[in-house]
Amino acid sequence: MSPKYPKVADKGYELIQQIGGGGFSTVFRAVNINEHRVAACKVIALTEQSTEKERKTIDKEMRVHAALKHRHVLEFINAVVVEPKHKHQYVPGIYMLLELAAGGDLFDKIAPDEGVGDEVAHYYFLQLVAGMEYIHSEGVCHRDLKPENLLLDAAGTLKISDFGLSAVFRLKQSGKTRTLTERCGSLPYVAPEVQFTTSPLSSPSF
Repeated sequence: MSPKYPKVADKGYELIQQIGGGGFSTVFRAVNINEHRVAACKVIALTEQSTEKERKTIDKEMRVHAALKHRHVLEFINAVVVEPKHKHQYVPGIYMLLELAAGGDLFDKIAPDEGVGDEVAHYYFLQLVAGMEYIHSEGVCHRDLKPENLLLDAAGTLKISDFGLSAVFRLKQSGKTRTLTERCGSLPYVAPEVQFTTSPLSSPSF
């Protein structure tokens, strides 16, 4: 019997095809037939062994991402949670409905040992700076910028994605700021003074 996935929240999107994934999640193409719309759905598996800390980290990611609305930030549409106790009905997991980045990621645009041309680099860098300027103005630090997290829509517009390691450094209401001290990120992309310390990188605490 094939696994059964729920329609995502009240949006009526059905998961029809796996299009990606990593160590912690699977990404599907999701279709709303009635509205003739297509999106992506990131599914993070839940089990009886999932810890409260893991759940809080994912919840933080969704709250931060959902609050960011900008042309160069991948749109967070909606989410639904299927608890393990309902595994007889649906595949347990956290289902994040996101804008579909039909153009893939920026990593695919970089030729091995060659990189990209100056014009292409300039084109995407300006979009990245615009997106990051907005994110920082909202008091958020991404903390895991890399080509794999810079997606492209069908028109080639850059979209910043994956806020799993993001943190709020300034509260909008009070303007109060805090210093971020956790070392985190993806090893091939972190600064050398962080990468080559004796203690390993770790996921941040929130």
